[in-house]
Amino acid sequence: MAWSSLLAGIGLCLSAASCAQPQSPAVDARQPGRVAVQSDAGEVTRSPQTGEVQPIAPVNWSAGYHPFTEMTGMLRGLAEAGGEAVSVRSIATTHGGREVWLLRVAAVGDVPPDQRQALLIMGGIDADHPAGSETALNVARRLVTALGEQPDGDLATMLRQRTVYVVPRLNPDGVETYFEAVRRGARVNAKPIDDDRDGVADEDGPDDLNGDGLITVMRVPDPEGKWIVDPDEPRFLKKAERTKGERGIYKLVLEGIDDDGDGEINEDGPGGVDDDRNWPHLFEAGVKAAGIHQLCEPENRALAQFVVDRPNITAAITYGRHDNIVTVPKGKERGPAKRAYRDLHPDDVKLYEHISEKYKQATGLSESPGCRADGAFYSWIYAQRGVLSLATNLWWPLERQEKKKPSTQPTTQPTTQPRSGPRGRRTRPVPDESTAETAAEQSDTRSELDRETIMARFREEFGGRQPTPEEARAFFQRMRGGRTEVRVETRAGPPEASRGERRMGRGRGERRFGRGAPEAKPAKPAAEALAQHVESTEVNQRWLKYSDERRSGEGFAQWTPFDHPTLGKVEIGGFAPYFKTTPPADQLDEIADKQVSFLVEFAKLAAAPRFADPEVKDLGGGVWQVEPALVNDGYLPTHPAIARHIRMPGFAIRPLVEKERLIGGRPQERADSLPGSGGTASWKWLIRGKAGEAVEFRAFNRVYGELNTTIVLRETKPDSEAE
Repeated sequence: MAWSSLLAGIGLCLSAASCAQPQSPAVDARQPGRVAVQSDAGEVTRSPQTGEVQPIAPVNWSAGYHPFTEMTGMLRGLAEAGGEAVSVRSIATTHGGREVWLLRVAAVGDVPPDQRQALLIMGGIDADHPAGSETALNVARRLVTALGEQPDGDLATMLRQRTVYVVPRLNPDGVETYFEAVRRGARVNAKPIDDDRDGVADEDGPDDLNGDGLITVMRVPDPEGKWIVDPDEPRFLKKAERTKGERGIYKLVLEGIDDDGDGEINEDGPGGVDDDRNWPHLFEAGVKAAGIHQLCEPENRALAQFVVDRPNITAAITYGRHDNIVTVPKGKERGPAKRAYRDLHPDDVKLYEHISEKYKQATGLSESPGCRADGAFYSWIYAQRGVLSLATNLWWPLERQEKKKPSTQPTTQPTTQPRSGPRGRRTRPVPDESTAETAAEQSDTRSELDRETIMARFREEFGGRQPTPEEARAFFQRMRGGRTEVRVETRAGPPEASRGERRMGRGRGERRFGRGAPEAKPAKPAAEALAQHVESTEVNQRWLKYSDERRSGEGFAQWTPFDHPTLGKVEIGGFAPYFKTTPPADQLDEIADKQVSFLVEFAKLAAAPRFADPEVKDLGGGVWQVEPALVNDGYLPTHPAIARHIRMPGFAIRPLVEKERLIGGRPQERADSLPGSGGTASWKWLIRGKAGEAVEFRAFNRVYGELNTTIVLRETKPDSEAE
């Protein structure tokens, strides 16, 4: 069948007159959304009653966001359109009975797809980021289409040389909540958890009390509350500052009632485990959302096994809430006991900065929200598998704020003001727990200024004097784009304490359980986690402006009164779930186009190891000195610094000759890595043989497979080519 007609399968049923009414995939009533499949041969559904095979009817490839059954039909269309170049299969079944699909795209060639350099694209691990799933799906569509419509184009060329694995929705249960009648912005999967330990799971979740289809925040009058209305923007709340005579009048509660009558509100909601906190690297033991142990979730465990079984994966791109490619980490943070790198190996930073420039040119993104990498997939595959791992948020619609220069006005206090703290103590910045941690992890943008630059500006502004807490707070808020930090008096931590330990205030004399063992982070109060939806921060002000000016105000639910059955008169409002993470549907195609443009540029950077021209010398008496070399013609190294750090296997090189003919050199040599842009490694062997005889050499690496060359025993001259 011609490609043009096959590709029509991607958008089948474009008109009702040309095809039959689409049918939904068969669904097992006991496991909603589950579709039985055959592996790479193609997908089918089986009737749960008769077991008969039923075809999955394709659906329109419409713009926008798609529930699980529609996504399944689209993948079926891609498999039909791609023929031998495309296969799709399930790698896991979730708690909700849905399949985790994996699509493989690789043009037919001499090298089997699973033995080529491969790129893994993943979306849908963050349930409150459905755009990641849709972008992975849309990128896959463009790859398949390019094979038929542009066989000589950049994408088709890439797919003849490499393989692309796409997992469009790792957490289908969580993403499916986006399509519910009431949106609650869930991030977790569907695993039932008895949060309140009453013997019943998921019985007291949020409720849509005002009927607007959104779960937002209740501000409840409370004389012991911490919040007041922001006089500059009444839709926001701010923490009351008692030092200024302000008294809090509100507390924050997630919208809902006491469904199980135990005196608590929303203490046992639906789900689950956050799939992007369940990975082994820097796993947060004891944190409920991270899971009871590493890789405890079936979808995560299956993907981890898939990655381990395919060492040909040289790079991974995750579409979700994290970012390390718009704002490249500095490579300075270490984990407990300074044994693991929290973000990047220092020797990989320059590499990522170069890739970042390519990415920003292709996508136009110049800013991204920050989020900690603890337990995240993208940090695991980098730090523990040695794979070049990129993470991107895909979308950031806020206008870039101009950074204000520090004030140079003279102060009213003398610059020689003595220290106010007791001797033996030092000052250092620590986060204001009430606002900074929530803002840094959930909403605020990352600063582009490093610590040295910030401290230089600090000295410029305050000279040698100690600023007041209010002055320091304002300064660090300017430097870090809305994140608030103050300088307080505190005892110095022990020299061996990690940065994370110092942040938690571990000082001298405090008991430590094992060298380098991290302390468990106390759970945030529910009200603090809700603050991101209503607090008057710099980044929230920018989101509100975007909502008002470009989204007709739909991003913020105006405060409305409600007579609560147990709390009395309350008001309900705040940012709408998904508003900050989910671009409008009509922007998804443009986002996918930009991601594909980056893939084309990224593919050009790939490592390209090969045997270079050898040097051969006749030493007389039938003895030859043979010097083969491996060279990397690509920009990227064959192994990034993190792969060498965790001692991933390099190249093994050996001559394929009888043992008695090898009279000089070891039977096998190694090369841990070949640097990019012409990096070379060479070895010398003394081999007994006759002039004109051919000797085979082989280099093997579990990532790049087998490289072979034939060297003729004939003396070479400088700059001449070996025969």
